[in-house]
Amino acid sequence: MRIGLVHGSGTYNDGTLMPHTRARADAGVQAYNSKRDDFLIASGLNQAGQISFYLQARGVPIESIILEPDSISSLSNLYFSKIAILQKIGYGEIENPSGIDIISNYWHIPRLKSDASKILGEYDLDYIAAPDPRQAKKVLLEATFEIPKIIEERYLLQLGYGSEVSQSFLLNGEGDQFPPIQKKLMEFEKLANRLMGRFI
Repeated sequence: MRIGLVHGSGTYNDGTLMPHTRARADAGVQAYNSKRDDFLIASGLNQAGQISFYLQARGVPIESIILEPDSISSLSNLYFSKIAILQKIGYGEIENPSGIDIISNYWHIPRLKSDASKILGEYDLDYIAAPDPRQAKKVLLEATFEIPKIIEERYLLQLGYGSEVSQSFLLNGEGDQFPPIQKKLMEFEKLANRLMGRFI
């Protein structure tokens, strides 16, 4: 049994998915319909619900969708998705997956490979690179800002973000062991997005 992790990204004010987010969800639908993945994770603090609705509208049954609505970054997408998987296993709702397909836009995959190997390394990992239909200028800026994000996330991982101890705190209902790290990551993401907004 394999699970596809659809990484959340931008949505419009009316809740519809932005083109690059839609491309990720479409890749997830294709992976499900081809029977490559048995379940899909819809992830992201403000995107999980919208991605789930999009997947259902394209034929993915709700019982095959796992919601991960807590993450605010690519790193926490992976972290909280692992928590969601472990919780589903604990409740007896799914079996332990043999592998996970990480699904995102092609420019995002290199950073995810580095992070996923540390947080989801016990699974057989594969990567599905979706296109990005936006203007080339926007895509180039997204790719450029991957570099400082990689540096930031490596620092957070060195501090223990996503460790087994942190996961046990969440699974036992005791909250995140690293709220200062999560806060730092959120502040960094906001700064990077503001800087990007000046150029787009």
